[in-house]
Amino acid sequence: EIISCYANGAAETQSSRQDAIFREFMQHVFRDHKTERTLEYYAGKMCITTRYLSATVKEKTGYTATYWIDSITPLKYRNGG
Repeated sequence: EIISCYANGAAETQSSRQDAIFREFMQHVFRDHKTERTLEYYAGKMCITTRYLSATVKEKTGYTATYWIDSITPLKYRNGG
């Protein structure tokens, strides 16, 4: 029973960490999307690797981090306008 309590706590901690990473990522994207559109920029701001950011966002939402960046960035900013 102790092991299952620990396992449940570890799962909750992992989920909480994923939630925190996704929330922070989205805050950065909403704030900086007009000028910054690279995964490297956002991972760097969060002090994590692009691979970890991508995997976490994909696991949490089912979509890639670049999908979210592109979805939030209006076409006029993507084309330099």
